[in-house]
Amino acid sequence: MITFLHAPDWYVPFAAFFELVLFLVTLGIAYYSYRIWKLTSEANYLSFFASFFLIAVSFLTRVVTNIILSKDLVTFNQTVREVVVASSNLGIGYMFRSVFVFAALMILIILALKITDRRVISLLGIMVLLASFISFNAYVAFHIISIVLLMYIVAYFYGRHTARRSKSGLVVFVSFLLITLSQAFYLLVFLSKAFFVVGHLTELAGYLLLFVMLILVLNR
Repeated sequence: MITFLHAPDWYVPFAAFFELVLFLVTLGIAYYSYRIWKLTSEANYLSFFASFFLIAVSFLTRVVTNIILSKDLVTFNQTVREVVVASSNLGIGYMFRSVFVFAALMILIILALKITDRRVISLLGIMVLLASFISFNAYVAFHIISIVLLMYIVAYFYGRHTARRSKSGLVVFVSFLLITLSQAFYLLVFLSKAFFVVGHLTELAGYLLLFVMLILVLNR
């Protein structure tokens, strides 16, 4: 698909499948977070539900974009207008994905930094929209901004783990660390496209760890 410009050619069919798997896993994380929140009324799980639901929507946006672009796939017989339409669909899909991802990370940062001031929250919201607009034309910008935001989240969960020394806290910390590392691997595709595959696998491992942990918490 055109959305996997940075992936090795052999991996493109698998990449499309992994996007669907990532959608299902993150949707599962949102679902179990919601169920745990209903049982415990802990605000942290409500934040998890909201953020991972948005991340799931971002992966769904990517899947839908792939479906649309599969019909607009550029060939030598296409007109200039058709090429422009395909490029526009790619850009719009990527921008919407950015909005959902950055909004999800913003929710987790509000949780991590215990932000309650509505003016600060509104400022973060504006920054999310600006970051999404920037990433409309910049693959690198999207992943750099994601890394910066994720680093705050990783630091928060590392602090919680060192304070409580619980297995679940360690799993959450490792999960977000893997997700952060995956964004760094995506940036290394300019050295080798194999890093796109490493990034995909690392990201999936991070979300799967979190998914399994929530299932275990709910079944205690």
